[in-house]
Amino acid sequence: MNTLSAWIFSLSVLPKKWRKVQPETETSGATHLDVNSNDNERPVDLTMKVMKELAYATAQGSFGDVWKCVFSDKDSNVEVAVKCVRIEIQDDSFKKIVSERLMDDFCKWKLLRHDNILSLYGIAYGFGPVPAIVFPWMTNGSLSTYLGKNYDSLSGAHKFSLLADVAAGLQYLHSKGVVHADLTGSNVC
Repeated sequence: MNTLSAWIFSLSVLPKKWRKVQPETETSGATHLDVNSNDNERPVDLTMKVMKELAYATAQGSFGDVWKCVFSDKDSNVEVAVKCVRIEIQDDSFKKIVSERLMDDFCKWKLLRHDNILSLYGIAYGFGPVPAIVFPWMTNGSLSTYLGKNYDSLSGAHKFSLLADVAAGLQYLHSKGVVHADLTGSNVC
């Protein structure tokens, strides 16, 4: 089994029932940015098409920061999330090693296709010392945030359905030889 960097898959498991609470255009299956890429290439560099909405990260996790951004291309503006690893870089050789490992992980994630896994749109620079990942923005945030606000109003069946969808996403990752390594409610969106 391949273990991808734990930070890379945080915020990547997407429950199907979440589509009922996330706006239709913000799920992995509903909108896929056309970034002129194919599966045999490295992820597309979207740096020049992604603009930060705020001067500071919108959310912070154990391993990285998430920025709410807008992807602009010709006729469309789409909200996206950009996640960068929070890491201290000691020198250029260490930066190269980390960047290469991350790019390898990004290339593996790019090939994943499942309703319960967020799509990787591409990469961007300028959010930290190494490349960052670009993926769909989830307006309602993480599953932990959503449950914190709505738990009492959700039926038991809906709660179990969310759990089943997370399990389906995790099962898919395992079927592809990927170990999540950091599955928490904060890493489900």
